[in-house]
Amino acid sequence: IDATCPSMQKIQEPSMKIFCAYASTAPTVGDIFQTVANDFKKTPKEVKIWPENDVVGRPLIDPILENINNSDFVVVDITKVNFNVAFEAGYAIAKNKRLQLVLNSGVMNDARQLAIIGIYDTLGYEKYENSNQLGRLIREFETKEPLIVDYKKDNKNPIYIVELPKKSDAQTR
Repeated sequence: IDATCPSMQKIQEPSMKIFCAYASTAPTVGDIFQTVANDFKKTPKEVKIWPENDVVGRPLIDPILENINNSDFVVVDITKVNFNVAFEAGYAIAKNKRLQLVLNSGVMNDARQLAIIGIYDTLGYEKYENSNQLGRLIREFETKEPLIVDYKKDNKNPIYIVELPKKSDAQTR
């Protein structure tokens, strides 16, 4: 077998897998993430955005959780407050994935709501305005460690619950 033949050479695996989540209600943000994902195709990092999931015939959440599980770290855009994105951020933390929160300060964002919720400023987030700045942030993420979560029964780790300002029956359930 000729190992120099391109069809016989091992396919290069990405050195880092990154999954990105953001609200579908922010089309400008989606365009920026698409540009960044395309730019990273030329690098050893694989950047996957949630609309690229294979969802035909299965619930939308399944491939998202699969991608979070298989990622080295997760980028979550909090420009628009969104229950699904908050869930994905919490899931990434629970799975001991490195989580990087980002907010696009170049478009109308939900900064006031984020301040009311409170957990996002506790976790911290980086601001960006365009695909170049977001791409730079993602390139710099690789040296950061995940938030350590220890689920032992005798552990005194706090549990964070994001509640709405007004209690509804659905929220209580």
